[in-house]
Amino acid sequence: MLVQGSGFNYPDNQHFRIVFLPHEDDLREAIGRVAKFFEGWRKRHAPAHASIAPAMGNTATLATP
Repeated sequence: MLVQGSGFNYPDNQHFRIVFLPHEDDLREAIGRVAKFFEGWRKRHAPAHASIAPAMGNTATLATP
């Protein structure tokens, strides 16, 4: 992916960034692991009366451009 320098709100836009992303399956696995971690964290640390929606309830949005 190629992004112009101002794409990250950096004041000097006389550059560009090249980003190499892992395969989609690897990203899905990593996001799933993060979601699992936070699910366990919320169970241990959230107040009993708190209602917190799952962070990654719908992973279909990952495929949306």
